[in-house]
Amino acid sequence: WYLAAREDNFKHKIVQNGGAKLITNSMSRFISSEKMQEKGIITLWSLSTPLQLRSEIGHLAVIPILRGMQAHVTGHKVVEDGLSALKALSTHSSSKKFCRK
Repeated sequence: WYLAAREDNFKHKIVQNGGAKLITNSMSRFISSEKMQEKGIITLWSLSTPLQLRSEIGHLAVIPILRGMQAHVTGHKVVEDGLSALKALSTHSSSKKFCRK
């Protein structure tokens, strides 16, 4: 988590080496763990900040994020972070420019 939050270089390496897939698999395997969902969502969100990784992360992460939110619908942090992550995954800088016009 710490490395994913710091440098885009590390984010690319994590994704290239299967880290995002491992995170989504872990979220699915430990669906009953609210803490696992929180950490997984935040890490995927962080990994998706470089525009070049957003599509790849989105394809891997959308369903696990939605399932985590559904499993912990009363968990404020999971839902809040899940919504923010989904928003980030579905937003591109070109869309932001268009919305400002």
